[in-house]
Amino acid sequence: MNQIQFYFGLGSRYSYIAATQIARIEKEEDVRFDWLPIFSGKLIEQSNPNLFAPENQRGQYSPEYRTLDAQRWAHYYSIPFKEPNVEAVDWSNVVRACLAAKFLGQIDVYALAVYDDVFVKGLPPRTEIRLIELAKSIGLCAAEFQDLLVSGLTAAEEEKVLNNAISSNVFGVPSFVVDREIFWGQDRIPLLIQHLKKHL
Repeated sequence: MNQIQFYFGLGSRYSYIAATQIARIEKEEDVRFDWLPIFSGKLIEQSNPNLFAPENQRGQYSPEYRTLDAQRWAHYYSIPFKEPNVEAVDWSNVVRACLAAKFLGQIDVYALAVYDDVFVKGLPPRTEIRLIELAKSIGLCAAEFQDLLVSGLTAAEEEKVLNNAISSNVFGVPSFVVDREIFWGQDRIPLLIQHLKKHL
């Protein structure tokens, strides 16, 4: 079974859209995705200039355009989409929650539960209590999950995943890495599938 690295951000509209297609691709192409959550803000800090900074925003980087574009893609895939209020969200903590779920073998299910909060309900998880509630909702042990969430283990893993992304020349989310090739953006999914059909 071939494995594809899937770098995604929990506050990324396009990562959400991509994540909704993973199960289908796995089934149709006989591959597996390694879900690798990162706080894309830390990845963007490596870029110069930061095109998401207000003084640099233009075209596809403006919030208004990205919301409209995400709505169009959601309609295309027949999935729900609601622009969230992302004020006061600790995305690093949400990343660590996903990694806690990964240690417990349920990162894909947990990430999709987070995305349901963020982009279906429009209410990103802002508290540790909500992150634990989401873990319980998918059948994880709350105490075990909480211990991992606050441990140095998930913090170290967050840093490791980010460093691996940078060393693989990943520059944004979502990104798929296969055969050392990067497919950036959910709109590159058809190109990723074409590559899989040709090379795997």
